Amino acid sequence: MDADTIAALIGSVGFPIIACIAMGCFYATQFKDYQDMLQKNNLLTEELVVLLKRVQDREEVSNEEDSHPLH
Repeated sequence: MDADTIAALIGSVGFPIIACIAMGCFYATQFKDYQDMLQKNNLLTEELVVLLKRVQDREEVSNEEDSHPLH
């Protein structure tokens, strides 16, 4: 849209209506970006949990081996 089209719209329907439409478009795009970010964050969190469980399991095995005396 060029400036003349925007000015014509504001003149014909009023600034509040155009502002609401513009804010609605902005909100829709930001919400989609936010959902994408949350999905990526959830995936990374799940991967971190898996890695931390692996480290914990290795430490438990190592501690068990250290606690048994050699014969």
